[in-house]
Amino acid sequence: MKKLTLFLLITLVAVVSFTSCLEGDNTSTTYSVGVLDYSRNYTTPVMKTLSGDFYGPELNALITSGNMEVGECWYFQITYNSDLPENSPEMVEINGYYTVSIYPIAKADKYYAAPYLTDTSEVMTNELPVSEILYNNALVGYAEGYLFITHVVNHEADLRLDWNISYDSDDMITEENGVRNYNLFIRAVKSTTGDDGKSGTNQSHFNAYQLKDFLDKAARNERDEAGINATITIKFNYVSEIKESEIIWKSTTAGVPAALFVSD
Repeated sequence: MKKLTLFLLITLVAVVSFTSCLEGDNTSTTYSVGVLDYSRNYTTPVMKTLSGDFYGPELNALITSGNMEVGECWYFQITYNSDLPENSPEMVEINGYYTVSIYPIAKADKYYAAPYLTDTSEVMTNELPVSEILYNNALVGYAEGYLFITHVVNHEADLRLDWNISYDSDDMITEENGVRNYNLFIRAVKSTTGDDGKSGTNQSHFNAYQLKDFLDKAARNERDEAGINATITIKFNYVSEIKESEIIWKSTTAGVPAALFVSD
C-alpha cells in the first residue's frame, strides 16, 4: 500500500518523455518511472526509462544500504545538468547513460499479466471491489515493458492486497462507437488481514504491470490499421461492487500512442 501525492497528478505523456522545467544554468528537473538495472557495462546502476538510462551517484548508496534493489520499479525525480562533461553527446554515447541526481519517490509493486482470463462471473476468494482503477483518470507511465498505474481501494489500515491482471490473448478487442478497445481485467484480493478495529478508508496502490506482450500486440494491430500515428485505447475492466456474491463490473479507458510500445 502506498500513500502518494506528487505523482498522482502526472499523466503518461508527461512522465514518459524527458521533458522538464528549466531552472537556470542549464539545469532542469523532471519526474519519471523506470526499472533499476545495470548499464551495458554491467557495473553502473541506472534507472532504465523510456527516454534512456540515467545514472545518479545516489543509486550506489541506496543499493548498498538495501533501500533499493536491482529489478525494482520506481517513480522518481531527476535533476539534469547539460553542462556536465559526463552529459556531452560523446560521453553519453560511450557510457550509455546520462548522469543526473536521482531522488526516489515511490516503489511500485510488480505484477505480471496472464494472457488468459480469470472467470469474470465468479467472485475470487477474498476479493475486494476497487474504488478507482486509474486515479484521476491518469496512467502514471511506462518503462521496460511495465505499465505504471495507481488504483484506489477502500479498506482498513495495514491490509495487504494482491492484484490479478489478465486478458484474453485470442480475443483482446471489443469495438464500441467505432473505437477498438483492448481489454484488461484487473482485480484485487486480500492477502493479509488489516486492523479490524478501524473503519476502511481510501488507500492508494501504486503498481507496475508487465504488459509488454499485450501492448506490443495491440500496438502492431493499431499501427497496421491506422499507421504510425495510431493510438491504442486500453479498456480497464474492474470489479466496482460485490453484492451477495454477484460481481458488478465497471470500466474506464485510456488512449496512448502506439509508437510507445511497438518494439520493431
